[in-house]
Amino acid sequence: MAKKEKIGLYLGVNSVAASLLEAKKIVTTSCTDISSDQDSIESLQENVRIQASLNKILREAHIEGKNINLSLADRNFIFRYLELPLMGKKDLESSLFFEIEKYIPFKAEELLWDYQYVQSKSDKKTKVSFIGIRTSNYNRVKDILSQLDLSLEALEPASISLARLVKSSKVFSKNQHFAILDVTDYEGYLTFFQNELPVFNRHFDISKSEGEFDKEKFIEAVNYSFQYFRREYKKSDIEKIIVIGDVVDDQTVVSLKETLGLDVEKVVSSDLFSYKKQLAIEEIKALGVAQRENINYKFKPILKKREKEIVAEKSSSLDFTTGWRYGVLSSVAVVGAIACFSLWLHFNFKVLSKEENLIAQRKNMKIVDNLKGFSRKQIDELVTKKKNQISYIKGRESTYSKIWPFLRFLEQKKNIPDHLWLESLNIKLTESDYKGRISGYVYFQDSVKESKAVDKFVNNLKSNKDIANIFSGIQLDSVRKMKLNTYPVTSFDISLDR
Repeated sequence: MAKKEKIGLYLGVNSVAASLLEAKKIVTTSCTDISSDQDSIESLQENVRIQASLNKILREAHIEGKNINLSLADRNFIFRYLELPLMGKKDLESSLFFEIEKYIPFKAEELLWDYQYVQSKSDKKTKVSFIGIRTSNYNRVKDILSQLDLSLEALEPASISLARLVKSSKVFSKNQHFAILDVTDYEGYLTFFQNELPVFNRHFDISKSEGEFDKEKFIEAVNYSFQYFRREYKKSDIEKIIVIGDVVDDQTVVSLKETLGLDVEKVVSSDLFSYKKQLAIEEIKALGVAQRENINYKFKPILKKREKEIVAEKSSSLDFTTGWRYGVLSSVAVVGAIACFSLWLHFNFKVLSKEENLIAQRKNMKIVDNLKGFSRKQIDELVTKKKNQISYIKGRESTYSKIWPFLRFLEQKKNIPDHLWLESLNIKLTESDYKGRISGYVYFQDSVKESKAVDKFVNNLKSNKDIANIFSGIQLDSVRKMKLNTYPVTSFDISLDR
């Protein structure tokens, strides 16, 4: 493959696409549904089906190269927006490890991640956009590609691939705060950008009524996501909504403008670049990641494991080998030795006197029957053990009594929306504050209803006064579609902080 050629692949939930570039010129593109050959390979595993679809589009596009850039569906990633005090880059990366532990539902060592930030001197904040992927997900994708003898050069969320192309257009080059709504036949993603950096991403299924695109449910889902964004990110602003995808027609765009009260603009591939045909949204994503090196964009994530830097303490040494220093030290040593000997005589006399008093007191001390025969050391150890047990019981009693209103809240059926259940609850006491995490699922066979149920549960938590006294920070960390025992459910993670 020529050095100037770049291959971009897009791997979605139900479709794959490929684009081949030579320098900045589009050579060829191809797109297909993963399920298009369902009849012939329905019994095969999902990974094999994906490999077959990728192999098919690579052949159709006449792509022979082995080094690829991959744009992956956003649902595979964790997006997080953080506001930290003004600090340097070195201090910022160290602080991020603490923030990951605090807000992300996975440990730092389980993730490949990257971040970008802007500093705002007006409110003295460092505003961080965090993107991560679980190592297990990354390895799965890499294994799929390796079976086709493909080498993964770069990986990024599809929303970044789209934003790169959108910002390269003169029409959108000045927009700093915008949202990208990309829609395929199967799913939609709504990503909010502040200062050109992604801060929040929401996924929803595309509802169909009698096989046709259900516009009303689609608008409802988008509106609900916007309401949530406005509620949780009150200081953020959106200048424009950019819609990409043939599923959304002009009438739907007008309805979105009226419902949201915002400027909504639909774009097609010809608005972003010149090519002989209009490209599907999947092909645009593949093209966006292929252009990583050709188009300058503020965030070009390099997802990798990051080790927390441990700064070793610097040891200091003093040189006392010169003549005058040695003489002074010798004099000090002699005076110190005399003083120490005098003090030893004084304290040794006092110790002997104390020992005599203790022996006399011990003879007169009454020992309870169950402690007779024990040495003083053994008695002291028993007393210390009992004190620790009493202290532990008192501490546990205080801990449980404080979180009892929260447990009672979860016990009441009215507080848990229908079709929503909790998978795990973890609460721990750190120093004098509580931290917690709730994970669960909701199932309606309707992504809009599932999102509403999650938001309702979060609002129930926030509006309860007893819980507010325990956890002042309740944050919905992630909402994503997934399969649970073959059923499509919405999973969620909520962080609880003091």
